[in-house]
Amino acid sequence: MIQMTLFSTFRFIAILTFSLFILVGISVYEMNAGYRHEQEAINFQRELKSVGQQLAQGSDYLTDEIRAYVQFGHRVHYDNFWREVNETRSRDEAVERLKELNVLASELAYIEKAKEYSDNLIRTEEAAMAAVEKNDFDLARHLVFGPYYSEQKQLIMGNIKMFQDEVNSRAAEKTRETRDQNSRLILFTDTLLVISGILVLFGFYIIGIKRLVNPLKDAAQVILELAKGNTEVKLPNALSKDEIGTIYSAIEVFRENSIKRKQAEKKLDQEEALKQLLQTITVSANESKTFEEVAETCLTSVCLTMGWPVGHVYLLNEGKDELIPTKIWHVENREKFTNFILVTQETRFHSGIGLPGRVLANNQPAWIEDVTKDKNFPRAQLAHEIGVRGGFAFPVIVERESVAVLEFYSSRVEKSEEKLLETMNTVGIQIGRVIERQRAEKAIEDYLKNLEALVGERTAALESSNSSLRDFVTIASHDLQEPLRKVILFGDRLRDKAENIDNQAIEYIDRMQNATMRMQELINDLLTYSKVTAETHPVESIDINKVIKESLLNLESRIFETKGTVNVSKIPDFVADPVQMLHLFQNLIGNSLKYHKKEVAPVVNIYSQLSEDGKLQILIEDNGIGFEEKYSEKIFKPFERLHVKSVYDGTGMGLAICKNIVDRHNGTIEIKSAPNKGTTFIINFPKKLAPALI
Repeated sequence: MIQMTLFSTFRFIAILTFSLFILVGISVYEMNAGYRHEQEAINFQRELKSVGQQLAQGSDYLTDEIRAYVQFGHRVHYDNFWREVNETRSRDEAVERLKELNVLASELAYIEKAKEYSDNLIRTEEAAMAAVEKNDFDLARHLVFGPYYSEQKQLIMGNIKMFQDEVNSRAAEKTRETRDQNSRLILFTDTLLVISGILVLFGFYIIGIKRLVNPLKDAAQVILELAKGNTEVKLPNALSKDEIGTIYSAIEVFRENSIKRKQAEKKLDQEEALKQLLQTITVSANESKTFEEVAETCLTSVCLTMGWPVGHVYLLNEGKDELIPTKIWHVENREKFTNFILVTQETRFHSGIGLPGRVLANNQPAWIEDVTKDKNFPRAQLAHEIGVRGGFAFPVIVERESVAVLEFYSSRVEKSEEKLLETMNTVGIQIGRVIERQRAEKAIEDYLKNLEALVGERTAALESSNSSLRDFVTIASHDLQEPLRKVILFGDRLRDKAENIDNQAIEYIDRMQNATMRMQELINDLLTYSKVTAETHPVESIDINKVIKESLLNLESRIFETKGTVNVSKIPDFVADPVQMLHLFQNLIGNSLKYHKKEVAPVVNIYSQLSEDGKLQILIEDNGIGFEEKYSEKIFKPFERLHVKSVYDGTGMGLAICKNIVDRHNGTIEIKSAPNKGTTFIINFPKKLAPALI
């Protein structure tokens, strides 16, 4: 059977009802038309009656006037008579009206006969009038009161009556027919209205209640259950193919989507739980000092996350051929699992035997949905007795080998979860890192013990070497300085005897003494350079501004000679060796004063700033001759010079000493320079040497 949709059913009933109402309208229209016809018939009958009466009254009027005239002879009756005949003409108008009303010829014949008889009477009445004119009243009365006149009068009234009877009969028949037709139309209309009412009630019940209200009510209940999260709610087995069926189909899709969403949410919750589990164990692995600590955390976290009541740890023995039980457990109900614990504590597993053994054999996690049905599970009988069913285990991996196995058991049959096994595989690697760290810490501890002894030996050797170096520097300085002083002394004595020496000899003496003084200066610079490395002074928080001021006092004569200017901004205190700082700034400021432009007074600016990484930077910039930056590394090497000694004096050791001092303070020194645009020395000191800046 073809089932119509709600819309089709509603459309069918609506069209049928509309058709019935159209028929009702037509019927009502026909009834109104019938009523109009009936009324027209009644009005027609009345008008015909009125016309007949008009004829009768006209005839009676003429009779009354002629009889009054022949009796009394009054002229007024004579005039009234002829006025009626010639002017009023009521009889003629009645006949004309009947013709206009389209009366039947047979009916009009009665009126025409009555008119004919009336015309005959007029001739008699004319004769009576003529008799009156002749004063023959007796003749006149005989004419209008005689039998002939009465007979003619009866003929007139008889025809009028016959006309009225026939017309009335026809009008009554037409009225009756009209009324019968209206009765039939009323019955037909009532029938249509009843059918329409039945159709409306039928549509209301079938569409409104049975196929719309009740199904929608059921659908609303289903939706309410789905909104509550009950995805097990039942839908009709056979869905109709109408709009309600479409709604139920949509609800079914919604239910399926809800199930999928719940499954997805469950999966996401599980993934989030596993992620949180992995994070917890990773943090524990990083913070725990021992394998036991992280193993206990892992057992507790896994059991609480998965809802499994039992967790235990097996360790690989030193022979690496057997798993031995530990006392590391997580048990939800110890009383229930007491026998399982006791048996496990006495059970060891070789590779491939039992759940822990198969994990050891494959270095991979393993899952048993029901241990009581697994043939390779030695504790199956006991597990059956105490209600242990599902189980899984994973290895702790160190250098691609299993060193321990963590096993877990559930009271339910559990289906394998690949995501959990993958996570546990990662957990095993994380726990293995704790063991690796323990082994590394043990190795480092052993190494440090050996290293301390080695450092002690080498420190003693270094101290002996430094002592020998300091002795060598002191002796070398003394042994080299003494001959140079004598060369200078004897040169002065030779100059005193200049009277007996020619000019060339004096030039040789000057050249010898200049070379000797340069040699003496070089030895002093070498002595200073070696002292920076060999000698140490206690570091302290110093006022670097005072150190710079002291260096300026030492350079006072050079500043005066060059007419130079040194501008010093306030520099924060920091921790350093004050003696070496004096050497540093004295050399750098002296360097800026030395390499100035000819006929241009040197200007040196000293200030500090913080670098982007928080280091203290001290900048010494000048307006000197500058140089190309490609030589910025070369000038810090000992004995390296960019200018010949005949133009600028010096040994080439000053900047090497400065770099050595900065290096010993864990700092750096760099140069920004360009020919004829001056030079800027940038000294970077680390944070730990500048506590005032932190």
